[in-house]
Amino acid sequence: MKYMEIRKSLKDDSAKFESSIEKLNKEINQQKNNINKLQKILNEAIKMKTSARKKLHQEEKIIASYAYQREKEVMEGKKLINDNKQELEKLEKRIYQGGKLLARPEPENVEEGVQEEEKPETPPHQCKALAQDFEILNAATGSTSIEEVLHRFRSQKETNDRLMMLRVQSENDKRRLERQKAAFDSQLEAFRYAEVKDAERKSCKLEEIQEQIKSEREKEKTFKKLMDKKSDGMKVVICGLRSLFFNMKPAKPPKEDEDALIIIENIKQYLEEILQNHKNVNVPKVMEKQENVPIDVDDDKWLPTPYTSLVTRTPIPQQGPSPAPPPPGGSEDEEDVPSRCYLKRQAQLVVDAKTRRKNLRVTLGKTK
Repeated sequence: MKYMEIRKSLKDDSAKFESSIEKLNKEINQQKNNINKLQKILNEAIKMKTSARKKLHQEEKIIASYAYQREKEVMEGKKLINDNKQELEKLEKRIYQGGKLLARPEPENVEEGVQEEEKPETPPHQCKALAQDFEILNAATGSTSIEEVLHRFRSQKETNDRLMMLRVQSENDKRRLERQKAAFDSQLEAFRYAEVKDAERKSCKLEEIQEQIKSEREKEKTFKKLMDKKSDGMKVVICGLRSLFFNMKPAKPPKEDEDALIIIENIKQYLEEILQNHKNVNVPKVMEKQENVPIDVDDDKWLPTPYTSLVTRTPIPQQGPSPAPPPPGGSEDEEDVPSRCYLKRQAQLVVDAKTRRKNLRVTLGKTK
């Protein structure tokens, strides 16, 4: 019954070990998949970061080119305004420099003139004043006809109006460009701030991913250690079974690559054969009734027949290549005294039985 319990416990342990190994393999595969997913996410984040940087550089270049073009247009407008202003100033100088009064011819009668001067001056007529102004403008422009004078003044007025309009338009464009530049600057600052925040967030995420990878690797190492320990335990169990079988059948040791279940079956068959040799023991009933009864390893009844006879010190004829010689015929006292060789061989068998019981005790302790 003890060997049935050993077999049952070994089967349970093997099932547990197999299930735990399968579970560990599944967890290792899952961790590898998680590591691959995290690595893909990291690569995608790096690609997105590089693409965002490229876009920001392109936008900065576009903004700089727009600002350069606007500044160039503003400078050209200022230059045009200054040129037109200088032309206007030249025209005004020419007009006002040529606008001097013409010398009047002296009157024939000086006395009459003196008398007229002594008279109080009367204001000139409005038409006469306009005519005098027109003559001054005509002399200033150097034109010969009235239409030409009017054409020149109209063209000057149109140029002045056009210059004023260009000035107003250039000022409006300048203000608009300044507002656009301020908006672009604020947008650029926002992009830079977002890039810095994104870089910080990605660096934190990268650190978390690296920590997860480290933890997963540590778990993998621990799982490998557990698997090694369990495989070592399986090896110890198999070694104990082989030593048990070898102690039971020294003449027929188990093979090195033989399965543990096969060894257990062989041990069971051998024990059934031993139990069947006892006439008073019914094997099936004992197996059914005493399924959970603990077995004392030190009990001598579980030993084979020759070993029990040695332990109880009852002389039993032993089979071997060199049997002991039978005692010589004589009295009863002489028949009870064994020979020296016989006693030596029986002592050796007792020692072997004791050592085998100790080995059995050690293997049972390991399986528990």
